[in-house]
Amino acid sequence: MRDADIDLSDIPQVTAEMMGHGVTRVAGKVVPRGKKRLTMYLDAAVVEFFKARAGARG
Repeated sequence: MRDADIDLSDIPQVTAEMMGHGVTRVAGKVVPRGKKRLTMYLDAAVVEFFKARAGARG
């Protein structure tokens, strides 16, 4: 099916106001506005250090 063949007449238009009311979720938990998600690589010794400091909290 081509995009032109899809009937979009019953789908409401999303406005900027509607997007402003949205929330971002990661694994089902709401991420507060102003936070940035990042990925970084750490040396295994650094990870083990912080795991040891966390104790039972993991």
